[in-house]
Amino acid sequence: MYLEHFGLQGPPFALTPHGPLFFAGAERQETLNRVNAAIAAEEGFIEVSGAAGSGKTVLCRILCQQLAPRHRLALLLNPNLPAEELLPALLNEFRLPVPPRHEKLAAHLLLRDHLSQTRLQGQRALLLIEDAHCMPLATLEELRLLGNLETDQSKLLQVVLFAQPALEKKLQNSAATSFQELITTRLTLPPLTVQETGIYLNLRLRAAGYPHDRLFSPLAVRCIHAAARGRVRRIHLLAHQGLQNAHAASVRRVTAGHILRAITRETPAQFLFDGYRPLLASGAVAALVLAGILFQGNGMPAPHTQTTRRLPADPPPVQ
Repeated sequence: MYLEHFGLQGPPFALTPHGPLFFAGAERQETLNRVNAAIAAEEGFIEVSGAAGSGKTVLCRILCQQLAPRHRLALLLNPNLPAEELLPALLNEFRLPVPPRHEKLAAHLLLRDHLSQTRLQGQRALLLIEDAHCMPLATLEELRLLGNLETDQSKLLQVVLFAQPALEKKLQNSAATSFQELITTRLTLPPLTVQETGIYLNLRLRAAGYPHDRLFSPLAVRCIHAAARGRVRRIHLLAHQGLQNAHAASVRRVTAGHILRAITRETPAQFLFDGYRPLLASGAVAALVLAGILFQGNGMPAPHTQTTRRLPADPPPVQ
């Protein structure tokens, strides 16, 4: 395990979402603020979209923590449900008894009464849906109908959708036009920039007990960013593998070589022709690193022969 080698108290790049280590940069805090404002304004449907691994789940967890004291929350993690199963799933999330499947009217009345009582008690009911792009069109229509539950003044159920961009394509279907028109706030999580990637890596390392900056060299950070395309989950994976490679080489700094070893072992061609494109502007430095990709991707010894081989340090900056 590399933790002791680097003086870490815990794994800094675990893939499980961890709310206390929320990264407020890359518009994450702004997005969170805008979702809270839309909820406070009692908007019915709110959408937060982003590529796979962009950090939507962490944002959802933070939102749950912030809203729990004054809201009745329902969290739907698997929305890939037939339309007839949505209402029972929602009742279950609100910890309500679920009537037999054929008693849909009774189930609908039970939900409406619960939502009305929640409002009378000074609280709001909120449904958060992860991976909303997986929801079938018929289920989206069922959700739209549930979203119509309201008093004369406000909606009884607010819905926040966390989805990949595929949701927008799905909503272009003529069968989803009515649903699309109900979404009053649309927000997008952008990928991290190179600078934000470096800040994020240091944030995670400090939280794991590493007292210094620059455990990852500048070029290593750029390689991680290019291969991950700024997506947080992929950043975690490459950073974790980079630490393992540096540990195996008995060095205490992660260089570009350690990251390239992780990348080229997985998908050398894809990275070379697609993920690494943002680094091509680096001129001679890019040429040196690309040469390293080709070498490691085609002629690298088997993993068990590499433990005593030291990787070269980053190339010097171009003057």
